[in-house]
Amino acid sequence: MDTKTRLIRGFCVFKKGERLCLMGNGFLKMNTIMFWVAMFIFLFASQSQAMNKNISNTQIKMEDMMTSPDHVQIEKILKAYFKALRDSNISEAANLYTEDGVFMPNGAPTSVGLAALKVAYGHVFKALEFMEMGFTIDEMTLAGDWAIVRTSSLGTLKVLANNQIIEGAKHREFFVMQKTEGGWKIARYMFNTAEAVKH
Repeated sequence: MDTKTRLIRGFCVFKKGERLCLMGNGFLKMNTIMFWVAMFIFLFASQSQAMNKNISNTQIKMEDMMTSPDHVQIEKILKAYFKALRDSNISEAANLYTEDGVFMPNGAPTSVGLAALKVAYGHVFKALEFMEMGFTIDEMTLAGDWAIVRTSSLGTLKVLANNQIIEGAKHREFFVMQKTEGGWKIARYMFNTAEAVKH
């Protein structure tokens, strides 16, 4: 019986509830055990170093993304959108969308396409005046020609039907952005009230 055969016969395979055992003529020499222990430690250390390197690279990429040309242009579009709200500018708001853009306002019908968007924003600006409106980008995820952006806004609204002023109006917005030949545009947009407004 050769050494290889003796080693296989003398090695007890792991089973549930049992311990690893070495017995019979197939015992493993101490230097062999030490070799495999050393190899395990080396491989574990190498894998940990690689994982740390990947995490570091991911953090760098995230930091680069926040100042990337795409991020800057998307933020510019969002600023233009909230400016259009403050200016009650129907065309400016609608033209920030793609041709098949979708607007899903809180408690109102969905509007699809530029013509429907202009009608929808016409209704919005007849009902409300956005006296002040600031926003914060809470999350932005880029994936090729698409981006998902989550924002929160805070401002002062005026209800035109009765001239009621609503201060501290908080909303949450969700944008799906698409990169077109003309740059980034709003492909889908919806919002809701962050908390009940007390009159």
